[in-house]
Amino acid sequence: MNPSDPEDKARRMIRGLIWTYFWLLIIEGALRKWVFPQLSNPLLVIRDPVVLAIYFLSLRARVFPKNAWVVVLIVIGVLSSIATFFALTPHFELKKVAEVCGYGVHANFFHLPLIFIMGKVLRLEDVKKFGWWTLVLLVPISLLMMAQFRAAPDALVNRTDVSPRKSSDGRPIFLCHRCRSLFCARDRISALGAFETRCLQGLAFGRRGCRPRYWHRRLWQSLGRGGMRGGCRFSCRGGGFTA
Repeated sequence: MNPSDPEDKARRMIRGLIWTYFWLLIIEGALRKWVFPQLSNPLLVIRDPVVLAIYFLSLRARVFPKNAWVVVLIVIGVLSSIATFFALTPHFELKKVAEVCGYGVHANFFHLPLIFIMGKVLRLEDVKKFGWWTLVLLVPISLLMMAQFRAAPDALVNRTDVSPRKSSDGRPIFLCHRCRSLFCARDRISALGAFETRCLQGLAFGRRGCRPRYWHRRLWQSLGRGGMRGGCRFSCRGGGFTA
């Protein structure tokens, strides 16, 4: 590979942006919940500029996906948008319908081509690093998740507004949601799904990615299993399931 080649340079920049995307995905919930709760809605799209930059560079590096999956994705997105306008325009203002349609396209379609770009630009060492950090972060995230479910709804770890409003009798009112953890999940089912996905990623890496040091692999596997069991137990309990 020629470091001075524009395509190789674009690939290196894409890899750096993918790392940025990864860390924003991890800390987005914490930023919205504790650091900048007043900017919770704008932070929902904090990763979008990164994705746009990745798409632009992928065109320069000639790695933007042009397969049947992306074509089907575009077709479904267009048909869904048309159906949304036909179904909602008689009942709501056109501006509101456009906002709903735009958010739906953003949430369900906008980020998906990134999957194929990652497959083309990431190297084996990059995948191992992603697995390593997923495994390392699994333990503190599990502990935080269990602490949230053990704590009261108005406890610090469950508050989503650091500037509480006052009730009629002068008592503070905190906006809180017991299931909104570091994953920034929208509901109980997505919180549980996000947590289990990270657990499976960590355990898979612990089994396949740490072969040179068996004790090291076994240690992180044990911690990962413990975190997964504890986290799933509390998340299922909070979501109305039996663990």
